[in-house]
Amino acid sequence: MVIPLLMEALRSGTIQTRSNAAAALFTLSALDSNKTLIGESGALKPLIDLLEEGHPLALKDVASAIFNLCITHENKSRAVRDGAVRVLLKKIANRMHVDELLAILAMLSNNQKAIEEMGELGAVPCLLSIIRESSCSRNKENCIAILHTICFNDRTKWKEIREEENAHRTISQLAQNGTSRAKRKASGILERLNRAVNITHTA
Repeated sequence: MVIPLLMEALRSGTIQTRSNAAAALFTLSALDSNKTLIGESGALKPLIDLLEEGHPLALKDVASAIFNLCITHENKSRAVRDGAVRVLLKKIANRMHVDELLAILAMLSNNQKAIEEMGELGAVPCLLSIIRESSCSRNKENCIAILHTICFNDRTKWKEIREEENAHRTISQLAQNGTSRAKRKASGILERLNRAVNITHTA
């Protein structure tokens, strides 16, 4: 009963009301059965709209609600359909709530359409720059995991990765100093780069 009321508040309330509605949806979405109900009610679109507006009051609650909802497979597809990838990348590029938003982006990166969109919207240079700048190992791990998926999905992206590696050794450094998952993903990318170089040389 309460979900339609929260949706109404999300769409047309003051910024404070909309933040509170997002926070309430976040709390409700802790239950798996509610994740499905909230997703089916169409809540992701107004949450993504609120994220795009980027009001500092609302950002954290909105990001938390979207993250929780996207744990279910159906809601991932809904979020992608409702334009989440573009909004997330824009905020991340502007360095807003990078930790939370990268975690959502990483979660969406096992959705084929999301990965294609990330490639088209210039996610690769943005993610590489975060690996270079960030001191947060969790952010680096999320970035390299997304890059791994993008590159193995779209062969045109290897050129950017190779140029980055030649200029900054970004991936090599992560393969040495990252979390165990980051090391694994970075090593996978490096192996593929080296293999490509060897093929070119022998050809």
